[in-house]
Amino acid sequence: MLADSPRRGFSLEGQAAADAHWTDLPNGWRLETAGVVAPATVEWRALSIAPVAQGDVGWLRFRARCPASKDETGGRLRILVQTKMERTPSSMQVERAQKSLVHELNLSPEWREYALPYVCKQTLPAGELELVINFGHTAQTVEITDLVWLGYGRRVAREALPRSRFTYEGRAADATWRTEAHARIERLRQGNFTVKVVDAQGQPVVGARVNVALQRHAFGFGTAVKMDRLIGTSPDDQRYRDTLLGWFSAAGPDNDLKWPYWTKDTAVYRREVTLAGLRWLKEQGIPARGHVLVWPSWPRIPADVAKLRGTPRQDEIPGLVREHIKEILTTTRGLLTEWDVLNEPYTHHDLMDMFGPQIAADWFKVAREVGGPDMPLYLNDFGNHDQDRDPQHVAHFEQTVRALQAAGAPLDGLGLQAHFGTQVTPPARLLATLDRLAALGLPMRITEFDVTTDDEELQADYLRDALIAVFSHPSMVGFQMWGFWESVHWRPEAAMFRADWSERPQAEAYRKLVLQQWRTKLEGKSGAEGQYAGRGFYGEYDVEVNAGDGRSVRSRFSLHAGSAAAKDWTVILK
Repeated sequence: MLADSPRRGFSLEGQAAADAHWTDLPNGWRLETAGVVAPATVEWRALSIAPVAQGDVGWLRFRARCPASKDETGGRLRILVQTKMERTPSSMQVERAQKSLVHELNLSPEWREYALPYVCKQTLPAGELELVINFGHTAQTVEITDLVWLGYGRRVAREALPRSRFTYEGRAADATWRTEAHARIERLRQGNFTVKVVDAQGQPVVGARVNVALQRHAFGFGTAVKMDRLIGTSPDDQRYRDTLLGWFSAAGPDNDLKWPYWTKDTAVYRREVTLAGLRWLKEQGIPARGHVLVWPSWPRIPADVAKLRGTPRQDEIPGLVREHIKEILTTTRGLLTEWDVLNEPYTHHDLMDMFGPQIAADWFKVAREVGGPDMPLYLNDFGNHDQDRDPQHVAHFEQTVRALQAAGAPLDGLGLQAHFGTQVTPPARLLATLDRLAALGLPMRITEFDVTTDDEELQADYLRDALIAVFSHPSMVGFQMWGFWESVHWRPEAAMFRADWSERPQAEAYRKLVLQQWRTKLEGKSGAEGQYAGRGFYGEYDVEVNAGDGRSVRSRFSLHAGSAAAKDWTVILK
């Protein structure tokens, strides 16, 4: 198999034709896109020149770099080897069984060689197997040279071919940063408690069996969720709910509360479905965070508001934004525990450009007025988790925080998105960036975590290490996955659970930490004073006491940070 001519292979769909610019390089090409957000709208394609059989081995190699990108994970490509398709909107929704290779690749500014072996999933005649490179993820400049696409039949095993391997500093089992982080977790995330068992007269009960089990972490180990799945009736919907309840202690909608979805019904996003899903979360005792009140660029606000710019009614826009904030906060009152007020101002700032930076502080003030003093209000952005990789973004985030505070904005917390591809931030560097941002004096949380790669071992190891690093940092209050099930995940390869609910290795990494190592479960007997002492992770506990004579009782208690002394829980046996 051999790739066709680069020039004949390019396809620009619709508006992409005006937003993409293609130029020659020696033995390759450069493609610049501006504002294109649908991956398949700008793509390069080539067809096989020989037949292939199911089980045949193929290999793709090329050199690439991304000098500039607006995406939170750097330059992005999607590499596909699949059955040849007609280019229609519906053809983009191809069953995974038809794809022999799916690889989401993140590019750095430096040149790097990439080697991707795969196994063909279909038997096809010549010209029916297709290599596709999608470029249209975002505004970016990508350069590719020395592309080779080869087929080996079954003469060579996939495992024998060169393959790009990605890793990160601090991944080794004996990494010093991890030992130090576990020590901080022991110190910062746990507290002492004493269960005092007494009878109806207040006298100590000696020798009672005491079982103590953490039911829900105080730290927000959460996930973004789809509201329609929370109230649906299919077997997958039930599995979705059960998984959420069993694996996570916090949640929040991914898109449902964004302004365009909130105000316009679609097949998936409907206001009544969103509210029903939020009520279900509250009934289950799962705190839910709101995302997002204002995403301040024209494509991220309703079209009927954006169309006012440049017209005599342009000055109505700030008032419409304020009314939206008031309306959605009023409608969702009591259903959410915090809100992202402002999202991604580093790259989305059209409203501030038009009406001045003060307008962002006004949004926080309106949110405080309507949401009340007990509703934490967050600034959320991407690119702010790695001061070495994206120093301008981190500096802008700091400047935005200080500007909001100087303008009197009631800013209560900082949201750090953490979407990764194959190039992840080393944990020590992540911790150093958290230290830097902690100087701003506000609670922080990871709001949107995932790792998009087909290297499932890398994916699992980095989830493990990101969890350890974040949980160990004193300023962090939560870690939210950006979804967990492939069928409804924005980047399917990043999900912990495949479409058939089988687990990727990262699910086991999560389980070992969050559901086992960090899930306190103790048992023992009350002593001479009727007391049983222990130490556990902060959160909500079930305590069951059995005296052995038919008397037993179960109680729910909370263990919180903030006190050096042991927390006393009294259980009365009657």
